[in-house]
Amino acid sequence: MATKVRAARSRSKSKIQRVAKAMPAKAKTRKVKPPNEAKTAKVKSAKANIGKSQASRPNLRKSKGAVVKPVHMEKPRKRAAKARNSSPKMDGTTSLLVIGSGFGRTGTKSLKEALEQLGFGPCHHMHENIERPELVSHWQNVAAGKPVDWKEVFAGYRSQVDWPGAHVWRELSVAFPDAKVIHSVRPEEVWWNSFSKTIGKLGNTYQQMQLPPHIRNMTDAAFEMIGRQTFDGKMADRDTALAVYNLRTQQVREAIPPERLLVFDVAEGWEPLCRFLNVPVPKTPFPHLNLRADFWKALGGEPS
Repeated sequence: MATKVRAARSRSKSKIQRVAKAMPAKAKTRKVKPPNEAKTAKVKSAKANIGKSQASRPNLRKSKGAVVKPVHMEKPRKRAAKARNSSPKMDGTTSLLVIGSGFGRTGTKSLKEALEQLGFGPCHHMHENIERPELVSHWQNVAAGKPVDWKEVFAGYRSQVDWPGAHVWRELSVAFPDAKVIHSVRPEEVWWNSFSKTIGKLGNTYQQMQLPPHIRNMTDAAFEMIGRQTFDGKMADRDTALAVYNLRTQQVREAIPPERLLVFDVAEGWEPLCRFLNVPVPKTPFPHLNLRADFWKALGGEPS
């Protein structure tokens, strides 16, 4: 009996051993290391600094989910369109960066467009007084010799070319000491041929033309400054006009330091202008505007 019991126990023990051998070994438990607190803090600090850097960028801002480029990154045509379509703010906060001392008919309308493309707009030009009647009173005061506040006259503008502003280039160079001066020129015979058929002709005929009141007032003031004060009433005389034209270039050269002055013919194109203003040269062609037909169109047509 005892022998049978021992035999049964032996068989049971052998069976248990076989089952144990068939079972997979128990997986070792991995020990999870505690987080490195110093490394975690360093990562969090780096993320926070990146967030602050992105939030403090002045040049890129989001507007309705879109990134808006700063002015200096915009294409020249887009900058010029913005300058033309936005009326200058009459708050006196804008200071002239460019002063144009050149006579009318020296490519001033093309220069105005070029400056606006380069980011120096809005640019004041005679056409501004035609489009904005509220500006005329300033020039009536200037023509009459009354004192004016130049920052108020050019409030909202960043540059100025053409008459009437060119008439007061000395005063402006003092009122805006940090502004650069661009003196636009053309070969004298080319200038006279253009001037005599536009501004010169207008001086002899505008009193008989049907003009809106503010344009008539502006024209009266303009020809007081141009016809009488600049050309001494001899605007129609070729030799006198050319002598005065060349004298102005000499006066500007003598009064303005070379590093502040550019004597510029628009036929030279972008390169000298951009080099002087320290801006990149656009890929677009240099503007060519205000032909003789354009001049008279703004005044309702050329008189016969």
